[in-house]
Amino acid sequence: DHLTAIRDSGRFTVSIVDKASSGAMGAFFKKRGPDESPFDDVAHEAAPSGIPVLTDALGWLDCKLSGEHARGDLVVVFGTVEAGSLAREDEPMIHVRKDGRTY
Repeated sequence: DHLTAIRDSGRFTVSIVDKASSGAMGAFFKKRGPDESPFDDVAHEAAPSGIPVLTDALGWLDCKLSGEHARGDLVVVFGTVEAGSLAREDEPMIHVRKDGRTY
């Protein structure tokens, strides 16, 4: 699973999407087999750490794991940004819950 991979490597990346790149998110919501990855269906490249980021993303962050916090069945990971890139000036997509509150 993703959390195990983050713990094992001590690293993770964040791809920041905007309207122009939001279509790539669909690849991450499909059910997949154990040997399949969402990156099989989307253009990607390696961040300096070697972990994939979305090629068409607004930008990306390459992070070293610095901690985690568990609450119930959720775990939030924290990282120190060691590299990043901004491909263009635009507004990132923001998810708003049905009750109108953001995360």
